[in-house]
Amino acid sequence: MRIQRGVRSIATVGVTAAVTLALVAGPARADVTFHITPHSGPPGTIVRIHGNGLAASDRCCLICYWVAFSNSTVSRDWPVSPDDTGAFHRSVRISRDASPGQSSLSLFVTQIQPKTGSCISDTLATRHFLVT
Repeated sequence: MRIQRGVRSIATVGVTAAVTLALVAGPARADVTFHITPHSGPPGTIVRIHGNGLAASDRCCLICYWVAFSNSTVSRDWPVSPDDTGAFHRSVRISRDASPGQSSLSLFVTQIQPKTGSCISDTLATRHFLVT
């Protein structure tokens, strides 16, 4: 009897941990892809962004995705909306104020927990962009 109760407790903890992990990691699957074209260009370059593997956004915006451009002089972000299959497409313009050098475009997710109001944000992928 005592061993059975211990096994049940361990199983309960394992299931609870798995469900918690799924809720935290839920907005994106492990197979998220994120591509940019081109990988370099002068300020003002239009970059095409596409990928897949995202969970569809909730109509209430409980899950939000965005792409952020980061450079030594400027940063900017744009919302991204996946379709029902988890695919997304977006074109963005590199800021005309961007300084030459290595920069990045990163895909982020924010999930708002409705019961607690807390936010969980995470970087899903980052690609380098060289401002020429």
